Amino acid sequence: MSGFVLPGGPNDRERKSASDAPTVEERLSVLEASIGNLANELRTGRLVVQDKEGRPQVVAEIVGGVTEFRIDVPGSPSGEGAALLLFATDGQDDTGSEAGVGIQLWIEGDEIATYSAWRNARGEWRTDRYVRDE
Repeated sequence: MSGFVLPGGPNDRERKSASDAPTVEERLSVLEASIGNLANELRTGRLVVQDKEGRPQVVAEIVGGVTEFRIDVPGSPSGEGAALLLFATDGQDDTGSEAGVGIQLWIEGDEIATYSAWRNARGEWRTDRYVRDE
């Protein structure tokens, strides 16, 4: 919906006067097209699905150039709970890391385990894993 302009909306610069205002039919047509587009694709910078209490449960976003998909399990009132994080980067992010993908497990705000695959400077893929031993 790039370049979308609702007739009579704040971005409609072509209409010069009130008599040139869009008709109800024009507005309805634009609204129907917009709703139809939502059935095929939704574009946003951040998607959050929250529980009944308004706490984020699923978050999809780009953080510092790293694409993240996070599933959160709320903790007790005194704790942060648990999270599963899927991530991917093309190596052009703010972290200075190489291109890669991975999964992380978090408990009460601490990274517990990570499994990832990264492309090195020669273009070869390597795997990495971290498991916190207690």
